[in-house]
Amino acid sequence: YYCPQTKFVVKMDDDLFVNLPNLQKFLLENLQGCSDYIFCGYGKDIKVWREHAKWGIPFQDYPNSVYPRYCFGNYPIIYPFEVAFNLYK
Repeated sequence: YYCPQTKFVVKMDDDLFVNLPNLQKFLLENLQGCSDYIFCGYGKDIKVWREHAKWGIPFQDYPNSVYPRYCFGNYPIIYPFEVAFNLYK
């Protein structure tokens, strides 16, 4: 609502370092016009942890043997503004 001129929104953990000038250059040179994607490092066919104390998922909560594709939380996640805005609404 307050920054409609924004082209991208980046979500990342506070303990990450990202070279912002390089990220901006990459985004502007490569991702212009990409308005219906989320860009991230992602996991595919990752086995479900059952026994891990902190992250373990009981079978009754999630019966599949692998997780669906998902964005890793420890990588920057880049949303084109339109995607971030639509997710926010």
